[in-house]
Amino acid sequence: MPNAALVTFDGKVKGRLLILGCPDLSFLTADELRACIAHEMAHLTGPDGLYTNFVRRAMSGLSGALEHMSAGLSDDGDEEGPSLAAWLFLYPPLLVLGWYLSALCALDASIQRARESRADMIAASVAGRRACASALRTVHREGNLFDIVAVPQILDALEARSLPANYYATFRKFVQVHPEALDEVEQASRTGYTVFDTHPAVTTRLAALPVWKDEGPQDDRPARDLLRDPDQIERLLTAAYSRFIRESGRDPDEERRRQRRTKRREKRRRATPRR
Repeated sequence: MPNAALVTFDGKVKGRLLILGCPDLSFLTADELRACIAHEMAHLTGPDGLYTNFVRRAMSGLSGALEHMSAGLSDDGDEEGPSLAAWLFLYPPLLVLGWYLSALCALDASIQRARESRADMIAASVAGRRACASALRTVHREGNLFDIVAVPQILDALEARSLPANYYATFRKFVQVHPEALDEVEQASRTGYTVFDTHPAVTTRLAALPVWKDEGPQDDRPARDLLRDPDQIERLLTAAYSRFIRESGRDPDEERRRQRRTKRREKRRRATPRR
């Protein structure tokens, strides 16, 4: 993140932040971690930060405007629904804005894919093609699998009051017991790509990596062992992550829509003259 603020266990940090996912450290080697860091650092060079700060904010504003206009045309649970004037006033610009935002998202995705390819090239030049390729496979398989299974498993554990002190250790055991889950993630990644995907397909990224003649000696130490106290870090993250999941039980988008409906009904109620 080129310009952000983040609260950590040791205090608050801000500025250019590079964030590495803890689940990936359980499966990466030191060389692969070096490739990941080089890839992420590449995003902090060149025009990437400028693009993120300005263009993505503009897209977020357009998306918010589209959401508000769509909410104005929804019935919001009211019996009367939107008026004819609201339809005539909002529907044409809603169509135009929706088409424009869709086209802009497709263009943004193509730029994002180019940025990812550029970062892969820089990572391969720093850590070597072999380490970069294996890191891509690992982050894609194990990292995506964590995103799929972590929240349901933690929610089930919270309901059963059996949350482990270190969920990351539980996830490592899950991968060992169910290696077929990784194969399913890899198989699913080979299909379904669209113009709105911000990352190229893994097979495309692997094929585009340059070949280097001399990559030097390999460092196959587990990346997790590079941490001073990995078990303590994972315990702290387990507590923080589970608290976040517990407090995010409601869909935030649905909650915002519910609040807007309540405000509009209250406004109409106050505007209606009493008899």
